[in-house]
Amino acid sequence: VEKITKFIAVHAKWKHQLKTAIDTAQSDQKAEEVALENECEFGQWLLSLPKQDQATPQWQKVRTLHAEFHKTAANVLKLALNGRKDEANADMAFGGDFAKVSANLTVAMSEWKKSL
Repeated sequence: VEKITKFIAVHAKWKHQLKTAIDTAQSDQKAEEVALENECEFGQWLLSLPKQDQATPQWQKVRTLHAEFHKTAANVLKLALNGRKDEANADMAFGGDFAKVSANLTVAMSEWKKSL
């Protein structure tokens, strides 16, 4: 439960990092790296859980949304680094791809935490 709480906060920080990348057209990370779900601490933890945990619907939902989160974050970063600020901001705004996936992931993680 503590790990899930921690990782909800960590993923929320991505919004700030992506906004900075949009504003500056710079980032220390590459979109190709951000797209990988198993490179972040949460992804590594999630994929290391025992098979019985991985068989639960909550885990499967979180894993799917976590992978989508990384893909949409990578897309926003790619747009930002290519100077496509308006498109990147649209993905981040309410109703945008990143905003939807990020919100859905947070809800799924919170629901998973409550079920434990």
